[in-house]
Amino acid sequence: MMAPTTRGGVAPLFLVFAVAKTATALLTSCPAGTGIPEGSVDCTECPAGTWSSEGSYKCQECQPGQYSSEAGSSTCRKCPTGTWSDRRGASSISFCELCAPGTHNSLEGSTSVDSCIKCPKGSFSEHAGAEECDRCPPGTYGDSEQADSKDMCVACPAGTAQKFPGQSRKEVCYPCGPGTYSDEAASRCRACPSGTWNAELNAAQCQACPSGKWTRQPQATSPDQCQSCFGGQEWCGSNEVEVQGEVNGVDFESLDSRGLAAFKRGVAEGISEICEIPLATVVAPSGENSTVKLTVSPSGAGDIEAYVVESVRCTFQDLAHKMTTPKFRTELQKSVGPTLAPIFDNMAVTVRSVTQTNFELPKTTTTARTSTSTSSSSSTTAAPTTTTAAATTTSTAAAAAAAAAPLFCASSWLSPSTFNRYQRYGRHDSKGSSDRHRRRRR
Repeated sequence: MMAPTTRGGVAPLFLVFAVAKTATALLTSCPAGTGIPEGSVDCTECPAGTWSSEGSYKCQECQPGQYSSEAGSSTCRKCPTGTWSDRRGASSISFCELCAPGTHNSLEGSTSVDSCIKCPKGSFSEHAGAEECDRCPPGTYGDSEQADSKDMCVACPAGTAQKFPGQSRKEVCYPCGPGTYSDEAASRCRACPSGTWNAELNAAQCQACPSGKWTRQPQATSPDQCQSCFGGQEWCGSNEVEVQGEVNGVDFESLDSRGLAAFKRGVAEGISEICEIPLATVVAPSGENSTVKLTVSPSGAGDIEAYVVESVRCTFQDLAHKMTTPKFRTELQKSVGPTLAPIFDNMAVTVRSVTQTNFELPKTTTTARTSTSTSSSSSTTAAPTTTTAAATTTSTAAAAAAAAAPLFCASSWLSPSTFNRYQRYGRHDSKGSSDRHRRRRR
C-alpha cells in the first residue's frame, strides 16, 4: 500500500522537521557540564574551556578573565588576584597572566593588563602576581612609583629616624636630638649610653667622656655632665660589673627553649668578643656562666642582665657603647648560627646601666666559679647545690688580674657609706687594690 502524498512532496518534509524538533525538545534538560554537540542527539561532557548549566543543551566558552581546566565543568573559575586574562575559552589557569613586579591587582577575574596597578610611592612588590604591594619598612621611605624591590626603599640617613611603614618623602626622617643618636635606617633615635654625650642634632654617634670621667645617666647632652671616676682612675673599669639592658626588634615568641638558650649564650659571647674577655667570665645572676638572664616583658622587649666577674679589658664607656653597635649584633648572630641569625637582623640593644658591684650567688646556691686566666676562653657550667656557702676558685693568674684591675665608675656613683667602706678596707692606688681589700673579695 502506497504512503499518502501531497502535491510537491510537502508532507514528507514537514514530518522530518517535526520529528527533529520533538527530539530536540526532549533533550533540552542535559545535566550541568554537558551539552549536545552539533550533529548529535546525545548529552556529552563540555570540553575544557567551556561550561554549561543545568537544563542547557549547549556548552558555552568561558569569558575573558575566567577558565575551566576540566571537562564537564558547570561553571568557569575566575583568574586569581594578581593576574588577568583577555582570552575567551581559556582551558587552563596558565592563560591567566601574572601582573609584573612593581604592580599589584587585588581583584579576581580581571580581563585586562590595565587592572595591574602600579605600586604607589612608599611601597614595592618584588614578585610577579602580587595581590598587594609591601610597604617600605620603618626607617626608610620610597620616593618612586612601581618599585619592584625593597632595595628601592631609601634608608633614612644616620642621625635621623622614622617609625612608620609606607612613607614616601625624605622629610619624614626626623633629626635625632641632643643626647641621642641613630644608625642608618633607624626606626627611632637611641639614647647615648652612660659614659657618652652628644650636644648636636643629627648625630650618628655619641662622644665618649674623657678618660677618668663618666656620666651618671644615659642621654647626656654636654661634656660637663661627665664627672670624675671614684679614686681618680685614668679609666673606668672593674673586676666585677653588672650589665642591664633592653633588646627590641626580636620576636622572642618565635623562639623555643633551645632558641632562647642560644640567644642568651649569644649575648654572653657578644660581650666576650667586644671586650676580649673569656666567655666563662660572663655570668647570669643564677651563677651559670657563659649566659645571661632574659626576661621578656608584655610589650615583647627582652630585658637582659649579666655579670662580668673577671678582668674587663674594655673601658666602662666601651662596654656600654659597643653593646649597641652592629658588631655586637654580628657576634650574636655568629653564635646562634645561620638558622636563627635572620631573627636578629633588626635587633636593637639599649644599655640601661653598667654598674660596679660584687657578684654574689643566691644564699641557697653554691658554685665553683670557673678557674680562668686572662688568656683562657673555656667555660664550665655552674653546679648548684642546697648549701648556704659560696665557694670561689680562681687561678693565680686570674687572681693577679683581678688585683690589678682599677675601679669601675658606677653609673649610680658611690654613696658615702660605700666610700667609707672602701677607705676602711684600704684605698685603691694606681697599681690596684690593697692586700686587705683583696682578702675581703676572696
